[in-house]
Amino acid sequence: MLDIGCGTGSLAFTFPEIANVASVTGIDLTEPCVEFARACNADLRISFQQADAPALPFEDNSFDRAFSMLVLQFIPDAARAVAEMCRVVRPGGTVTSAVWDAYGGMLHSRMLWDIAAVLDPSIERPLIRQLSKPNEMSALWRKFGFLDVEQTSLLIRMEFSCFDDYGSRSPGAKARVDSLSRVYPTLPVRRCKSMCSVPTSSAYLMGRVRSRAWHGPVVGPFQRNRSAPRKRRRRSTICCSECVVEPP
Repeated sequence: MLDIGCGTGSLAFTFPEIANVASVTGIDLTEPCVEFARACNADLRISFQQADAPALPFEDNSFDRAFSMLVLQFIPDAARAVAEMCRVVRPGGTVTSAVWDAYGGMLHSRMLWDIAAVLDPSIERPLIRQLSKPNEMSALWRKFGFLDVEQTSLLIRMEFSCFDDYGSRSPGAKARVDSLSRVYPTLPVRRCKSMCSVPTSSAYLMGRVRSRAWHGPVVGPFQRNRSAPRKRRRRSTICCSECVVEPP
């Protein structure tokens, strides 16, 4: 079994727990992830190595199955990566992949980009990624001669106990906000009343996300926006548990 883009090995470690597998090989382009996965591994059936998905270092027909979990969208030549999975999997084997629905299915990410785009109209929101259009993946699989191709949608529910939990636990939320602040320096910057652990432009953006996407008490469960319109009013915005940002 081959795990493409194994990261720190979470999927590779799960395979032996749910199936009778002879071996699992995880590959990833990022050496620190591979080293971390190796350090965590205690199963002789599992191995990890650094490799590039569009140029797999394996012979033809080397595996019974290949999996790619949430990585194909970030490979510049995703079609080549699928072709490589087709090459190394034996006839009659299975090639499976999952990608993010960045446009319609990732509310926790979408609201960051939407609010940032309001603050700075020059921001280009990466809402349409490759392989996220309807039937785009299944068409690519058939292009390489796969049979019995099926494409479906999976829903994963994520719950956050409060806004700070969202900021710290949401996949890539803080990194995405910090990156936005670096790439788009025209995002508003406000001086915090107390020391904040993130740049002030990042603090301001997270403050606007909090005020638009969360309502009710500062500490509370995630709730969607209310649909009823309301008047805008001047108020301070809380960007983290210790920091208050004054609005313009």
